[in-house]
Amino acid sequence: EEKGVKQDVELTADDLTVDGTALGKLIKLVQEGKVQRGNAKKILTVMFDEDIADVEQYAKDNNFIVSNDTGAIEAVIKAVVAEDTRSVNDYKSGKEKALMALFGKCMKELRGNCSPQVLREILIAHIDSI
Repeated sequence: EEKGVKQDVELTADDLTVDGTALGKLIKLVQEGKVQRGNAKKILTVMFDEDIADVEQYAKDNNFIVSNDTGAIEAVIKAVVAEDTRSVNDYKSGKEKALMALFGKCMKELRGNCSPQVLREILIAHIDSI
């Protein structure tokens, strides 16, 4: 069980304590691509227990804001690719699932804080260059 994640809790509308304005801001951050959905769920879970006055600042303070810093993304990709040459070779021989394995490892290292499209493009370009 993840820290802070409540399991099997049934709530009704009357039980919701999340501030509507804060929830709206969280939804807007997701729509704008500033926060990935998985991280938005983590923020929402905290919002049930804590009053978060500034959702965007909370996301920044907890490294939930999407960063498309290509230098950081490339560094993670290089490390993951160097560590998992089997998946690289499988992908090069036509196994599409191997790319998803590499993608997942990169996303985990980046804590979901990059655009999936940007990550995929850089990952494929890097593999094609080796």
